[in-house]
Amino acid sequence: MDKREIAVASESEVLARLASDPSPAECRRLSHRLWEVATEASLDALPSLLRSPDRNVRARSDLMLRRRRFSSEQVAGILVEALDSSYSDVVEGAAYSLAKRGIRSAVPELVRRLEADDGTLAPSAVTMLVKALSDLPHRLSIPVLASQLRSPRSSAKTRRWAAVGLARIRAPESRAALQSAAADMGWWRGRHARRALRRYPEADQT
Repeated sequence: MDKREIAVASESEVLARLASDPSPAECRRLSHRLWEVATEASLDALPSLLRSPDRNVRARSDLMLRRRRFSSEQVAGILVEALDSSYSDVVEGAAYSLAKRGIRSAVPELVRRLEADDGTLAPSAVTMLVKALSDLPHRLSIPVLASQLRSPRSSAKTRRWAAVGLARIRAPESRAALQSAAADMGWWRGRHARRALRRYPEADQT
């Protein structure tokens, strides 16, 4: 399909063409058109598009998953699957959407993805995974958040969200992790733990 044909193509036409192994340039245009016309019928095509080597195609697919026209129930499985992507931008987008939609059932998968990272994820993706766990507070997250708070690889932003996440859990174990970090991480690196303890003074109340 040429540019003019794609610009007016229906959803079914776009999906059919995407299934026929289009060229990278055509796939980019098709994904843009799909973003404009997508309905529930397009959801099955998104996992494949999220695996595209073209960042623009992946970005369009991520934007489609963020749309409120699709319910959380419809996209939860796609987002959880996307956490295992080898592309950091896909992992980051999936974590963002899971947290934004409040999909608490995804907490174990978010924890697993953080624990499985061997250093290949971009720092922004790690930060977003930690922020997602902060936005979906659960006791299951305590060990991995405590680890991210102390990790020398963690950025300042990651440590900040890890500290906030531990404080939001409001459990004795999370309080203890914050107190320990505040006490022995030094004045500068431990500042996020101290701030979280001040901001959530009753973090140990369940």
